[in-house]
Amino acid sequence: MKARVLSTIIAGSLVAVPMVAAADPGQFFVTPFVGVQDFSHDRDAGKNGVFGIGGEYQFSEHFGTELDYTRSFKGMQSGSTDVDYDRLSLDGIYYIGNGVGFKSIYQPYLKLGVGHNRYDYDAGPNDQNTDIDAGLGVRIALVDRLALRAEAKAIHEVDDSQTHGLFTLGLSYAFGGTSKPVEAPAPAPAPVVAAPVDSDGDGVYDDKDKCPGTPRGREVDSDGCEFVLHKTEEIRLDINFAVDKAVITEAYVGEVEKTAKFLKHYGNVKAEIAGHTDSTGSDAYNQKLSQRRADAVRDMLINRYGIDASRLTAVGYGESKPIASNATADGRAQNRRVVAVMQAETTQPAMKK
Repeated sequence: MKARVLSTIIAGSLVAVPMVAAADPGQFFVTPFVGVQDFSHDRDAGKNGVFGIGGEYQFSEHFGTELDYTRSFKGMQSGSTDVDYDRLSLDGIYYIGNGVGFKSIYQPYLKLGVGHNRYDYDAGPNDQNTDIDAGLGVRIALVDRLALRAEAKAIHEVDDSQTHGLFTLGLSYAFGGTSKPVEAPAPAPAPVVAAPVDSDGDGVYDDKDKCPGTPRGREVDSDGCEFVLHKTEEIRLDINFAVDKAVITEAYVGEVEKTAKFLKHYGNVKAEIAGHTDSTGSDAYNQKLSQRRADAVRDMLINRYGIDASRLTAVGYGESKPIASNATADGRAQNRRVVAVMQAETTQPAMKK
């Protein structure tokens, strides 16, 4: 009989132990219980009260194992004889649903295991049996770590081929475990602020640009509007042209640059580059020379400073518009000049005063 008991316990352990080995540690439960065991007719013990304690290890969401000890109350009768009954069992547990530990209020489960029981008769020989059991139960959460457990089992004694029913009610207390505290909801993500946009590329973002669509390359004020010239301006270029020459030397490039800056600041104006000479030479020759000088300034504004050619007109006036007497060397030097005349665009209304 001992060999049969040992082999049955080992076989039952193979049901539970592999599940333990494959799982991470979880919660431990200690469950004292009371109940009623309904013995088979052949055992002649009827229904009798029992009590006991179980130690359970729940190692994953769905699986656990439990070692139970059950004993009858004093005064249990089997026929006309008093008998003490006790039982030790090892069960594998399968939890139904997604509840783990005390994460849900109701946690139903199924049980399957093996056990060994003993009947200690006051009169007559004792009786020992290997048994197997199967059952179901539910754990109902009460407060933190404390739960009520109700369970029903069918116990089949292998040696005597008798089947009993066991119904228990217990109180479970949980120790340790890997259950995590309830986490506070994550704060709502901060609203995504769109990056500011400068659609016309004038350096003023759209939300502050009062003049959208400014042509690229134009200078604008803080509102994104072009600077507008409301009257005709003249800028004299103090370029000292040599006699009979139209070459701008590096010493006078700064004079052209100040005109370029003005034109870039007022992007909506056009300019007439007017060339003038003194009275030396014939009228026809002086007119051509003044034109060459005006063209030289216009070309530098376009090629070196990037002013749009459509904004510039070069006109040679020859000796027809002197500003000083041609009778003296100083007067003739003043007359050899180039003047940039800035004209407001009449087709574009003023955007900002």
